[in-house]
Amino acid sequence: MTIGQVLSEGYPYLKAKTIIKEMSEQLSLDLLKKELVTDQITISIMYDKDSDMSNYHGQLAMDFYSHIVAYPSHGTIHMDTLNNSTNEIQSISVKLFDEIVHKQLLVRRMFIVASNVINKKDIKKEKYRQLDLFEDDVELTKAESEKIEKLKQDEKIQSALLKIKARFGKNAVIKGTNLMDGATQIERNKQIGGHKA
Repeated sequence: MTIGQVLSEGYPYLKAKTIIKEMSEQLSLDLLKKELVTDQITISIMYDKDSDMSNYHGQLAMDFYSHIVAYPSHGTIHMDTLNNSTNEIQSISVKLFDEIVHKQLLVRRMFIVASNVINKKDIKKEKYRQLDLFEDDVELTKAESEKIEKLKQDEKIQSALLKIKARFGKNAVIKGTNLMDGATQIERNKQIGGHKA
């Protein structure tokens, strides 16, 4: 499952980070709507031709218009459990973005991909773990059950959010992130197939 954006202009690091937060939230809601879960997130970032390349010493590439640009950044991160939690997906997406982006360059295109996607009903209930003589098994089990409970609570909140958006429109509920400088989610919600409605 993929979400991608071509930005209207080159976005500096902080504005691009806002877009990744919006895209990861949308990805998690799309997963929930289709009753899917994932344990792997991949992000690809393409840079703008107008970036200041004076401090960039990496590889160069050619974009679709034959402009010389910085080589695209690409990275993948794995989660401990299969889930579709907005909090979990958003936090690891931001972490991955911070690891792979060249902060001095302007971002022009971004893609976020949920890999290893399976139907929620196909999750195996049995979970096996290597025992360790030096770890407290009771504490680990307690921590795992607390995490599962938190994921269930997140899913209930997300389901309610999806119901509200289905009934009153995609912009019925927005986050503060969507109001930040450079945010695009409100505008994208007004589009059909990426084009103005």
